[in-house]
Amino acid sequence: MQWVDRGFGHFLQMVEVEPRVFDGKFTGWTIVGLYPRDFWQDVDLREGDVVTRVNGLPIERETEAFSAFQGLKQAKELTVALERDGQVVERAIDLRAGADGDERCSENTVREAEHGRNCMRLHTDG
Repeated sequence: MQWVDRGFGHFLQMVEVEPRVFDGKFTGWTIVGLYPRDFWQDVDLREGDVVTRVNGLPIERETEAFSAFQGLKQAKELTVALERDGQVVERAIDLRAGADGDERCSENTVREAEHGRNCMRLHTDG
């Protein structure tokens, strides 16, 4: 995965987040920007979503976020727990390469979409 190989710093340039604190307690990271937009077009994450866990791991501290990111190198799927419009939801994003090597989808794209899964198409500039 080119975007993982480019490192955590590069990934942080693609996602802008702000900490969400409720009653003095950290509750997650609010997505305020996803860049470049075409990279994220097939991923069901939106500005305003509050990410609470990635692949079952909390991401409160920088070290936890880095560990979750590093785990993507071997992962076939990215699971994101988030709050959206007052609802707690989980999004599973298939990270496996398709036949053309560019699309991060399995052959069962329609079936996955029906089960709340997303295909992640990689639109990279390099």
